[in-house]
Amino acid sequence: HTVVEVAWPADSEAFAAQWPAYFATHMVPLKNHIEALTGMPVADAGLLTGFQASFAEYAASISSDESARAAAFIEALPGLFAAAFSEVDMILSPVMPSAGARADSFHPDEVFSPDRMSALLGNLKFTGPVNFAGNPAMSVPLTWGASDGLPIGSHFVAPLGNDRALYELAYELEEARPPKDYWAPYSVKYIPV
Repeated sequence: HTVVEVAWPADSEAFAAQWPAYFATHMVPLKNHIEALTGMPVADAGLLTGFQASFAEYAASISSDESARAAAFIEALPGLFAAAFSEVDMILSPVMPSAGARADSFHPDEVFSPDRMSALLGNLKFTGPVNFAGNPAMSVPLTWGASDGLPIGSHFVAPLGNDRALYELAYELEEARPPKDYWAPYSVKYIPV
């Protein structure tokens, strides 16, 4: 394989900024449905987590113009990735821009805030745009953290319709470095039986 450096096709900061307004178009109807069904405010209905319910309330304040701009941004992602694949046959990026989040770093009953949402979406700066672009992708551990022994994810993205290339690459990676001897420190292997 030949590896060359290319620019990431999507503006990750814009993705984090636009995603809440895009998703609001889905949350407002859900909020309205829950309130009509239960006769209670969405936060009191108990059908959503605290974060989801508070985001649904926030979503109602997003203007239709903001939602339209966000939808245009999201709808442009497939074209951005298609253009990138005119230069390369696969893209490699990190899964996340930082080491894995601690299990206690987020609780579903947290209350939504734009800053908290931005921080959470920052972890999706590579995987999120790919999901909306519709490209096949895989995240695999290629190495292990020196300090904690946790797997470090590498994210491979292929052109639309080229899932096969990902399977072939996964096979090559397993052949080159069999995963059977690598276990994260909190794996089932270490549970005493």
